[in-house]
Amino acid sequence: MTRICVFGDSIPWGSDDLKKGGWVDRFKIYFKKTGKFNEVFNLGNPGRETVRLLKYIGNECKVRLGLQYKHDNIVIIQIGINDACLIKNKNTFTQPEQFRKNIQKLIDIARKYVDKIVFVGIPPVDESKTNPIYWNADAYYKNKEIKEYNKIIESVCKEKKMYFIDIYNKWIKTDYKRFLDDGLHPNSEGHQKIYSAVIDFLTKNAII
Repeated sequence: MTRICVFGDSIPWGSDDLKKGGWVDRFKIYFKKTGKFNEVFNLGNPGRETVRLLKYIGNECKVRLGLQYKHDNIVIIQIGINDACLIKNKNTFTQPEQFRKNIQKLIDIARKYVDKIVFVGIPPVDESKTNPIYWNADAYYKNKEIKEYNKIIESVCKEKKMYFIDIYNKWIKTDYKRFLDDGLHPNSEGHQKIYSAVIDFLTKNAII
């Protein structure tokens, strides 16, 4: 049995998907329908950024994956949108160089438990609703920073020979704002789009 740990923030957690609980829960349903005996752990947490994920990713991998079936198991990570958040429209929550180091550390930790690590990129936002975000007047989410942080993740994945599924550059060319009811979190249709991108990538690359 392949065990898959999905880490990240409120997006993999499934926030704002009122129909099926997010793209990760769709992932679970996919395995049930195909008859594949794979176990999926949704370890996304709303509000998370890389520094807090670093504090628990190792323990979660140790408990849920262990070391015995390192070649079979998979870690999927979707994080970075909160790192890219501008505080009071000035500095990002996590500075770019520190963000790069954090992504590198996440890979180094996960590598102890799995051979296959997949990063799912950050979606763009609807700035008319996130500049600032309505529930926090000090927090600004802008596509300029999100694009930069998405590129950092892609760059680190390339350096370390990890898998990267780009969401930002695919969505930005479309009428993507209809996928974001609150401007930040994907709605049910948005989660379906991410799910489709993940499944297509994993199957084409023979990861699952």
